[in-house]
Amino acid sequence: MCDAQIGHYAARMLDASDEQRGRSMNARVLGLVGSYARACTMLLTFATGNAHAQLTASTTGGLAAEAIERAGNATRIAHVVSPAWIWTQLEVHDETYPLTVDIVASTAGSASKLIYLIPGGGATFEGSYLTPRAENLSQYFLEQGYLVVGITARASTIPASVTDHAFASDWGLAKHRSDVRSIVERIQPALDLPYEVLGHSYGASIALDYASKHAAEMARVIALDIYSIDPARDPRAVWDAAATYAAHVVLLDQGIFLDPAGAGLPLFASWSDAERVADSGVPRIALGYPGNFTNESWFHYTQIYSSQMPSLHTLLTGLTGDWPLIGSMFAGAYSLALDAKHDEFSFTNVERSTLLEATTATRNGLFPIALARDYWAVTAGNSAYTIDWAAIGCKLVWLNTELGYAAQSHGAVLAQQAGNRDVVVDIVPGYGHNDILLGRNARRDAWSRIR
Repeated sequence: MCDAQIGHYAARMLDASDEQRGRSMNARVLGLVGSYARACTMLLTFATGNAHAQLTASTTGGLAAEAIERAGNATRIAHVVSPAWIWTQLEVHDETYPLTVDIVASTAGSASKLIYLIPGGGATFEGSYLTPRAENLSQYFLEQGYLVVGITARASTIPASVTDHAFASDWGLAKHRSDVRSIVERIQPALDLPYEVLGHSYGASIALDYASKHAAEMARVIALDIYSIDPARDPRAVWDAAATYAAHVVLLDQGIFLDPAGAGLPLFASWSDAERVADSGVPRIALGYPGNFTNESWFHYTQIYSSQMPSLHTLLTGLTGDWPLIGSMFAGAYSLALDAKHDEFSFTNVERSTLLEATTATRNGLFPIALARDYWAVTAGNSAYTIDWAAIGCKLVWLNTELGYAAQSHGAVLAQQAGNRDVVVDIVPGYGHNDILLGRNARRDAWSRIR
């Protein structure tokens, strides 16, 4: 592809006007990869003296927050107290664009262990691990005696007004791993609790990379729905991974540093009834039906048939955007009608109210091209970036979904072959990539398998 073509495609993806974003969801909802972010404003209540005292005086959460603040450059952004938990959000301004750190502590007493939760590419802690408020993965860990600490990547705090993204050119796996380490090093000396690291999607790749460097001090690493391909069983996939890696190198060379795949997610929550059924501008002719999708139907179609959607690298590779994905971001059903407004669609495992809460929580939905580049290098097995699977000697739980990445968990096999005798690999049947976080029965079907 010539430079002009790449530049034109990038401009369409990155510089679309508000009107285009509203009418062309295919440029904004591709590859959800679990893209969630900032909690509803109404749920963020700033710290009062009494609530602050309650947190700092009696819980490990307070000690963790104070440890982050003592290290400097930290600001408390929000403080929420509920009957079951206390949630404090901080920003760590150690660089131009801060890390966001969320601390969730049980009101039942001090924690005996700690878990760091890393959201996927373009996502944040609130939407991934604290949604819905009454039943979420953070609450699940609190009930087991954990203090929960979320670490949201810097990309989520880049303002829309910033258009030169060259600073993100080296925001790859090593940078994200280093950012996680910087928070762990602030908190662990103050608490001296056994700790674990969990990540979902690209967050899982960061967690696994982190464990390859620091397994000796960890109790466990948990990877939720991420791919690792066995070259002996699927050599063509390794070839495609190499091509996808090369495409990301080209994108970076062309000055495209951030992928906006999740930038349109907030629209789902903000549409009026009229906007939901408005013409999306996306034709259905390729499916043999006249007319265009509505905004809402196109959103559902992309999440149910996610593995068929293109992304930034597609024009370079000829591959779909997330080609290792078996099927869906959210499991569901879609039935086309002659009149697009009569299409029928639904998600199988997630409530509409939960999805509204999660998409309302979205910030900018951006994630670095360099992060994707590095994990494609790992997947291809080239030397540009590697994860030392043999060095993951702590307990490893690798939990994928049937419609997400299924049996593509070869890294766990390599860790086991290197001598790790505490490896658990499992697949959640009937679940899509993000159902594992937001499914109405995820506690029973998925989280109970983290053992």
